[in-house]
Amino acid sequence: MIRAAIIACLAVLLASGGARACGWWGEEEGETPPEQVVVGKPGSIDLETPEGMAAMARAYRLGLHVPKDPILARLWAGRAAKAGHVGAMNDYAQMLERGIGGPADLAEAAAWYAKAAEAGSARAAHSLANLLFDGRGVAADAERGEYWLRMAARAGHASAAKQLAEMILAGVIKAREPGEACLWWLVALQAGAEGERARCIELAPGITPAQIDALAARAATIVGKTPKPQG
Repeated sequence: MIRAAIIACLAVLLASGGARACGWWGEEEGETPPEQVVVGKPGSIDLETPEGMAAMARAYRLGLHVPKDPILARLWAGRAAKAGHVGAMNDYAQMLERGIGGPADLAEAAAWYAKAAEAGSARAAHSLANLLFDGRGVAADAERGEYWLRMAARAGHASAAKQLAEMILAGVIKAREPGEACLWWLVALQAGAEGERARCIELAPGITPAQIDALAARAATIVGKTPKPQG
């Protein structure tokens, strides 16, 4: 019964792209930064360092001062990931999941998402959660999926917080306190997700405007006091 509910919930998320890889390192969700913010000219990059390898991977992925080349992007992301760069671990996992620059390998993607998530990447934690919910590349494990989804949401990851709110509403994840679905919805909004505050009335029937205000204050604390995710 629970498994069926999870599948039904994730079918909706998949349709909207929510259960896919959850964001590249170095970019805000849904945003590609100006190239001068991403990386300087490749000749100025120190390719002996993890940071330089990761920067080169992004340059080839986005076509910054070099032609776009997914194969080289994956090559450099893999090198940076193996050298310990947390953001590159997330990006390399995403390329493995999506089959960018080479064949897809969901098991290897899950392993790299796990390494990045354990090192503090909220994006990787969100992606790992969805692999666990789906049973893609790893054995399906709703409990571990919830753990990593909550970790990403607590780090102020907008999509993870929004997904957590919707899964609580659907009954797939049990609320830990009254109004929790509204709380995570407000975290998502304050972290930049699109939506309306009034949705809290659907997420937590019977909630009052004063209670929504109190939850909004808590949401601001979660988003404002959490350090920017490493990944």
